[in-house]
Amino acid sequence: MKGLLGKLVCLCVLVLLASCGSTSSVTSKSADAGIVQTYTGDFETIKVAALSGLRNSGVSISDTNDSERGYLITFSKSLSAFSWGEVGRVLVVKMTGDKTKVSVVTEKRMAMELKSSSQADIASFVFNDITQALKNKSQNEE
Repeated sequence: MKGLLGKLVCLCVLVLLASCGSTSSVTSKSADAGIVQTYTGDFETIKVAALSGLRNSGVSISDTNDSERGYLITFSKSLSAFSWGEVGRVLVVKMTGDKTKVSVVTEKRMAMELKSSSQADIASFVFNDITQALKNKSQNEE
């Protein structure tokens, strides 16, 4: 009986660890994963605004990287009393013409958590900053 219980505990731990979010698990997601918005405007302005929005959301920026997929920003949210933290990424992809797609993906570090920020909360900071930056740029050009 003890042997069976030990194996069951090990299996549960492995399942929990396998479902944990990691930087590699969020960066490997497609450009259409998570919450996605497409913008019309200057790609560089959108990149800068996406980074600004993340900073305003209270996450820690882990890395920024221009890659063949687009501009990739990885971030994390620290451990707290109610959460093991989160990891996520924002991918800014230049499309045809003056279109740019932005996607936000987050994952909990631990599958069974009491509380964490929602992906929608973080995405709203990013998308609001992009919208405001494009509006400001448009007003400055008039």
